[in-house]
Order: sequence, then C-alpha cells, then structure tokens
Amino acid sequence: MRISVFVKALMGYIVVAVLLSILVLAFTFRIVKDYHVKTLADNLTKIALSMSAEIKNLFIAGQTDSLDSYVKNLGSGIGTRITVIDTAGTVLADSENDPRTMENHKARKEITAALIGEIGQAMRYSRTVKQEMLYVAIPIRTHSEIVGVLRVSLFASEISALLRNLQRRIISVTLIIILLSLGLAIIFSRNISKPLRRLVEASRRVAQG
Repeated sequence: MRISVFVKALMGYIVVAVLLSILVLAFTFRIVKDYHVKTLADNLTKIALSMSAEIKNLFIAGQTDSLDSYVKNLGSGIGTRITVIDTAGTVLADSENDPRTMENHKARKEITAALIGEIGQAMRYSRTVKQEMLYVAIPIRTHSEIVGVLRVSLFASEISALLRNLQRRIISVTLIIILLSLGLAIIFSRNISKPLRRLVEASRRVAQG
C-alpha cells in the first residue's frame, strides 16, 4: 500500500511537533522547579536571619530549655521547622521533636556549609519527621566567631503540591500547542502535496507520450 505525499508530510510534521513539545515541557518544568526551589530557599534564609538575634541571645546564655520552647512556639506559629545545632553537631533545640533524641547533625550538607560561614542548602528525606524537606542553615556568630547553626526547613510535600499543579498547567498548554501545530501541519502538508501530485501526474502523462 503506497502512502501518499500528504500523509508522509503530515506524519513528519506530527513527529517534529511532538518531539519539540516534549523537549519544551521537560526543560520548562525543570527551569520553573529550580526557580521555585531557589525562591523558597531565599525566603527561608530571610526567615532565619529575622529570628537569629533572639535565638543567638538564648544560645549564648546557655538557656537550652528556653531555647527549645522558643523555637517550638515560633515554629508552630510560622509553619516552619526550626533547629539549633552547636559546632559539635549536637541538636540543642528543634521545633518538631525532642532534641535529646535526635542524632548528631555535623555531617549534614547544610550544617557543614554553615559551620564554615556559608549559607547551607539541601533537599533530602528526613529520618526524624519521615518526610522530604528543604533545608537552609545559617551560622550563629558572636564576635565574628561561629558558635552554632540555625537551620530552618519546609516540608517538600508543600513544594511538590505546588509543582504538581504547575506541571498540570504546563502539560495543558503543551497539548494546546500540539493541537495547533497539528492543524498547521495539515494545512502545510496539503499545500506541499498538491503541487507534488500535479508534478507526478504531469510526469506520468509525459511518460505515456
């Protein structure tokens, strides 16, 4: 069974349109996801900086129980997990759990970065709360010396819900683009196939004398 020129041209346009749409979908979602996570991390950094003064005062005073009560009350109020760690990696306060039952945090990526004076960031599964979380950690300084780390975090489930909604919208837009591309492909294929059919017919007549 011979495939007409129109069908061949149309199939070519469809393949190109679908491949381009998939590539655009993949790259667009990745770019938007990275931007969204970066924006959330920047917001967490601002939250950490805004509460660092009071936490530093309690930390330096050695009021561990008051520090733990403070971060628990504050964390529940702003919907953000707050953790305070000393330079040895020991958790002194945590808004979600009893710090005495938590393991040493010194080897965590964001904590390691904060201990050398940087703003640490990481996204990973938390064995403590059994969920994936986005972490941001900043150093606690006194007289230019790093004496501890203040870490704030958000549940990744909230991020994932926003990203799923965004992904659905991107897919909807992509499908609309594909349908429009198919409509244009049909028009272009017909415009190309008509003169080719005429040329083939003319060649056949010439061959028949």
